[in-house]
Amino acid sequence: MIFSIIALQHVEKKQAINYIKEFVRITEPGGLLALQLPIPLKIPFKKLRTYLGHIKRHFQTATSNCKSSYIPMNHYGLEEQIVVNVLNENCKIIEIDRKSPLEGFNYDRRYYAIKK
Repeated sequence: MIFSIIALQHVEKKQAINYIKEFVRITEPGGLLALQLPIPLKIPFKKLRTYLGHIKRHFQTATSNCKSSYIPMNHYGLEEQIVVNVLNENCKIIEIDRKSPLEGFNYDRRYYAIKK
């Protein structure tokens, strides 16, 4: 089983595609792949600021007991059709979950597939 959540969003598009291809390659036939990726953010700036503010507050709350500071990271996304095309080469997609954990922000995709 391959399980990747909130990781590939910090990798540039070409590299993320290569990671997904490698995940598929190393998964045994019948094995499950569970991947989470956001689609590229194409939202109004005001809504983006609200989203990023939520992420920063969440990070600061989660690290409030640490002696580290907020370190911004790059954030990328992959169009759903690209992920579907890569997975469909050697997998059967069993579900694409388009529900976001953040109300009003429908930008995350969770892909569940079985290797052929």
